[in-house]
Amino acid sequence: MTIPTAARIGIVHDTAESRHLALIESVAQGRVPTKDIEEVSSSWQRCASEFLINPESQAGPHVATESELRIFREPLTRAISSSQEEIDRLFAIVRQEGYVVLLCNSEGVAIHHRGHEARDEEFKKRGIWLGGVFSEQIEGTNGIGTCIAEQRPVLVHREQHFRTRYIDLSCATAPIFDRKKSRWLLIAVLSGGARHIDWH
Repeated sequence: MTIPTAARIGIVHDTAESRHLALIESVAQGRVPTKDIEEVSSSWQRCASEFLINPESQAGPHVATESELRIFREPLTRAISSSQEEIDRLFAIVRQEGYVVLLCNSEGVAIHHRGHEARDEEFKKRGIWLGGVFSEQIEGTNGIGTCIAEQRPVLVHREQHFRTRYIDLSCATAPIFDRKKSRWLLIAVLSGGARHIDWH
């Protein structure tokens, strides 16, 4: 896949988006990643070479319908119920910083949401809401999708996201495993994310 660079798409000004696209192209071409994106470089490679995601796409978020959401939630009803107290505790800690807390299934679909009402509309527009789909195949490198793909705790901070539409967000996610016979299987992920505003 050829990633559009700032020069190709006619961006004259040195913007965060143009720098981001140039960095993605560099990693996609196999150059050694800089230290600040080394943690997500494997994900960027997958997004560029395997999933063929356009990092500058402004397509709207993917959101499951209500009927689809019911189907996604049903296998995890007990997990949602048993984790409610922990989700409430986590949200009480992060709400002052404007964070939203999502519980997602193993496909990256948000099946439970806690957020500050004052920012509901902002998060809904981005799909950071019930039914939002955040698999790597759909949204590129992000806390939820990359945690699922690599089955480890992940922090994706601002420009570490693959898509430019998310470079003002940070997202920390932890996997939740369940023991099935002799194996541990990832069944869900718990994620907290927020938008960061530069005041200069």
